[in-house]
Amino acid sequence: MDERIKTNLLLWNDAVEVHARSAFYDLDGFKRVGKTLHSIEIECLKPGGFFNIVDMHPFVSIIDYAGSHDALRVELSYFRTDVIVDTAQPDYADPTHIGKHEGHEWIHTVGEIQNSLIEAGLQIDFWHEFPVCVWQCLEAAKRGADGYYRIKGDPIPLLFSVKATKQA
Repeated sequence: MDERIKTNLLLWNDAVEVHARSAFYDLDGFKRVGKTLHSIEIECLKPGGFFNIVDMHPFVSIIDYAGSHDALRVELSYFRTDVIVDTAQPDYADPTHIGKHEGHEWIHTVGEIQNSLIEAGLQIDFWHEFPVCVWQCLEAAKRGADGYYRIKGDPIPLLFSVKATKQA
């Protein structure tokens, strides 16, 4: 098995217990549906079905995580194609839990995400960007009265959502 895949499996396996006991996810609600994620994906991609995702915006991956609270610094190229190896860090679902394994991630640009959907035969219905996040994705992001984390002045998007439909 590729070493990067093996390392990510260890990272995700370590996170499962943390995520399962966290209030971050509605695991009981997910289980009540009675379907696996795989079958949900298959059903949604039937003609007329749709793909919908909310995720961290790619811009967050290029910002210095240890940046000051007043200024953000671009640390990586937005167009970087090689792997980013992260040391074990606090889990977003439970910041008191420090993972046991390093993680591997890649930056996927907005264009790559949109074009992969188009190339799969989906029509993009919307693409939204948000200046908020549901977890502290950067040190500079602070929790507001609304429960969301944001950076003072909303300088960059922290989350995106996209909906794409498979045509009938």
